[in-house]
Amino acid sequence: MSSLILLVLLSCSTLVISTKNASDSNVSQDKSIFILAGQSNMPGRGGLKSGMWDGYVPPECQSSPKILRLNAKNKWEEARPPLHHDIDYLKACGIGPGLSFANSIVKKNLSIGEIGLVPCAIGGTQISEWRRGGPLYNQLLSRVVQHCKVEEQFGLFYGIKVRAISDQKIS
Repeated sequence: MSSLILLVLLSCSTLVISTKNASDSNVSQDKSIFILAGQSNMPGRGGLKSGMWDGYVPPECQSSPKILRLNAKNKWEEARPPLHHDIDYLKACGIGPGLSFANSIVKKNLSIGEIGLVPCAIGGTQISEWRRGGPLYNQLLSRVVQHCKVEEQFGLFYGIKVRAISDQKIS
């Protein structure tokens, strides 16, 4: 049961980073950054047929110049599905919740500025790999801290703090 709770929390959790004080010319002064982490639901398996994405993009997942993604080469680009294609590259990726989430934020708050999505999710992984100190947890932190230079440039963090829950069954 606790594994399921952690899966849900990781799949739904995001980290928002304020960039109002950023000085990097590659980073907008008004960008909110969301970390997309978790297992197969986050990279998305929507639209997969026989292991291939069918290319259909639902209206709520359309690209927008206000929504960017950090690609595997750590460069910002316009976000287009599948968001995790170069991150979760061992599996076929399709439509996940990332663009729908970002589009709903833009729709509700037109003055939000740019939204930056940082795909970090990998399907077929164990919950234990996402625990603090685990390989995927460390990879996520490395991607966020080193490549986004979060600690040096972005200042304040806003987000959902997820407490680590063990894989052990609750008795």
